[in-house]
Amino acid sequence: MKSKKGIKSKGLPVEEGNFRLLAEELLLQRSASVDFPRNEEETQQLVHELEVHQVELELQSEKLRRAQEKLELSRDKYSKLYDFAPVGYFTFDERGRIQE
Repeated sequence: MKSKKGIKSKGLPVEEGNFRLLAEELLLQRSASVDFPRNEEETQQLVHELEVHQVELELQSEKLRRAQEKLELSRDKYSKLYDFAPVGYFTFDERGRIQE
């Protein structure tokens, strides 16, 4: 089995929902160098690696969902504080300059 290669989009725009198309294009570029399993043991090892990778992706996805939820809560909190307050608010940096 070949070692894992990092995914590089080579400057291709990765828009929401286009990951499948980008992945297929990158896979076509690599497919010439793929060593297919020659026996049952290699096939089982490959399936195991794919299952482990799938679980890793699911865990990463869940972590990203939680981070997004935290960001949305923070955004909503500060949006209410700054945009809907009856008085003006400023955020200063360590030198006393207005940031927001």
